[in-house]
Amino acid sequence: IISGNTSSLSIQHLESTLVNFYKNADIYLFFEKIGFSYGLAFKPLQWLKANDTEALGYLVCPDDFAIYLQNYVLHPSLLDGALQATIGLTLK
Repeated sequence: IISGNTSSLSIQHLESTLVNFYKNADIYLFFEKIGFSYGLAFKPLQWLKANDTEALGYLVCPDDFAIYLQNYVLHPSLLDGALQATIGLTLK
């Protein structure tokens, strides 16, 4: 049961408010510079859009690991990618 504000979130509206755009290569280059080195399995973030308070990332499980998706409720690569997307709040 959900109580309180049940308004829906429009991805299109959110995306229109996000002024900063980062490509996959730029995101992982930034991670390298701050000491995080990710292997292929943990680079699911294809792009990231962000502003000062919100971030939206597009995640794709790498092809070599997609065959294991059925073994998980949420594949570890995608879970980590969601956490990686939060870095968009600090990128400028």
